[in-house]
Amino acid sequence: MLLSCCVSVPRAQETPASPAARQSKAERELRELAFDECEAVLENHTATLDRIWADEFLMHTADGRTTPKAQARAYLRTALPQSISGVCAVEVLEIKISGGKARMSGRMRVDATAADGTSQPVQYRFGQRLVKRGGRWQVVFLEFSPVAP
Repeated sequence: MLLSCCVSVPRAQETPASPAARQSKAERELRELAFDECEAVLENHTATLDRIWADEFLMHTADGRTTPKAQARAYLRTALPQSISGVCAVEVLEIKISGGKARMSGRMRVDATAADGTSQPVQYRFGQRLVKRGGRWQVVFLEFSPVAP
């Protein structure tokens, strides 16, 4: 009797039209977007950031400034260690979805190596507001601050 109960519950959640299935798909899309954005910031990949960041994108920086999209990439490049290569990872990612809007927050870790070979790991706490337009998610607001080592 317990087995039949447990088998029937997941079946109802697997229906493509169910809210749980849609939210799961949206969460997967948002997680992928967060990881793509993290790598694009590290690599200064303009095309990816232009796709992810909405035209009206604003970034609230750790020093209290609000920066529009046009200046945001340059600001982030100065916030990261210079002459780096490395791996960017998103950790402790929380996602809240409400229709075509979402909020994400978490930590970004950059395991960076400077040009001289020294390790320069850095961590940032971030929060984002996103909207879904034309079938894809875009970031409209980003705030971040460094996490002390």
